[in-house]
Amino acid sequence: MKKILLTSLSLCIFQFKAFAEYKTRVIIGNGTSAQVFRRTASIDNWKTIVIGGNGLWDNFKEHKMGQTAHILHLPGQIIPAFINADGKNNLTGFLDSSTYQFELNKLSQQNNYRDNAIVYSEYLVKNISRNGKKVIVNASSKNMDHISIQADEVILTTGIPPQRNLSNLIQDAHKKSNNLGFVQIQEAVEYLSKESKYYTTEPLTVALYGGSATAAWVADVIDERQPLKFYWFARPGKPGEDKFKEAAVAGDRNYLILKKTEAIRQIKDVESIIYMSEGDLDDKGNKLSKPKVKINFNENFGKESIFVDQLIYALGGDPNSKEGIKNILSENLNNELIPIRDNQYVIVDYNSPKKETYGLGWTTSDGMVKIIGTAAYNFSSRNGIHSVQPPMETLPTNGQVPHGIAVAASTISALNNYIPIIQDRNGKIHYSMVNINTANSNQLASFIAIYYQDLKEKFANLAVEKIIAARSNASKAFGISDTEFNEIINYIRFLQKETLDVK
Repeated sequence: MKKILLTSLSLCIFQFKAFAEYKTRVIIGNGTSAQVFRRTASIDNWKTIVIGGNGLWDNFKEHKMGQTAHILHLPGQIIPAFINADGKNNLTGFLDSSTYQFELNKLSQQNNYRDNAIVYSEYLVKNISRNGKKVIVNASSKNMDHISIQADEVILTTGIPPQRNLSNLIQDAHKKSNNLGFVQIQEAVEYLSKESKYYTTEPLTVALYGGSATAAWVADVIDERQPLKFYWFARPGKPGEDKFKEAAVAGDRNYLILKKTEAIRQIKDVESIIYMSEGDLDDKGNKLSKPKVKINFNENFGKESIFVDQLIYALGGDPNSKEGIKNILSENLNNELIPIRDNQYVIVDYNSPKKETYGLGWTTSDGMVKIIGTAAYNFSSRNGIHSVQPPMETLPTNGQVPHGIAVAASTISALNNYIPIIQDRNGKIHYSMVNINTANSNQLASFIAIYYQDLKEKFANLAVEKIIAARSNASKAFGISDTEFNEIINYIRFLQKETLDVK
């Protein structure tokens, strides 16, 4: 990794100018979306600079993820064997987070060799603006060291934005206790992280606020710790809306914990959250024997209060946060951004009634600034005219997670027209990394054209349609096996033969 030595008085701004023969590409973010982009994008005549630390999964304790290895396959890596995971039987077959992070680190190392990027892992981007024919990226480290980069292209891959917090609900924060061996009010991602201070041998009364898949993972950890008492509630939504629906990931990853907590999950509207000190009075006039967190609920959903040792919240990302994309982009750049539509229907199903809402990300008209991957689906234009929904209907249902890895990998690969087949000028194939369960229609068509040359164009295209339809069928959460793939190919061969025989 190349570094620039900065002095202790580094309030000065360093200017990085593009080499005469190269253009400068700045990638903001260093997680899954960044690595997928680096692997699938052309690097011809580009000098790459990456700003940001490792992504979300690098911070998580080892646990079972929501998908299997073949659904979370990364471009350029060996394709894992197909597996039907079993969420009802000890989470057998689901990929663990440490294995995923190992594969992501391996991809990162390959990318470093491929594009020879300069990486500023300790820096956060503060603002991005235009200056003539360049885009200026300003970033700072925790030590207040500054860099300013003149870029020809800026790719934002920042993932899920900072999480929504409870600051508008919290009262008496001065009573917060810092010597309990755990954090009294903690955000879910922090709670799940390697550095979390949640652990204590003392059984706790714990409340969990949120109904997402992340909340379900937190519930798993809370349950493992054998709490004294466990409350789990989600915010009210529209009439009839299941606010715990997102927790039920296709493939039953969270089946066991949802079944176990069925009786305690509730819809509650939190009115206020109050730090309480030892000696403060509870609702019955009794003195508290130790610090607590009091949660008051709105009367529309049963006015009551509960006292807990710890409150964990999982309320999703906040796209309007201070560190969010909207606030680091200049007003002009914000106003320039338009959706990148899948006009060739590489991922989007042409027959989908939602096809006009789907997109591969955001871009300025000249392509100098793009928002891709998970970040794209946590962003909306300031004027509210445009929106981008994740195209995921053609993936196996287990991979249809709006902010998930499979969606990010597939949309970025489509954006870069990435075909994971290496073939020399003589037609010899050196390797193919086409994953039949996550490949887009162009990738599948290329794969079939090379390996199944007996299929004529019409029938090759029909094979692509049948494969995508089969793998995205709701009854097959994890897609199709090699055997099922071969059955489809043989069926298409049969149809082709029947058609030719009739002629």
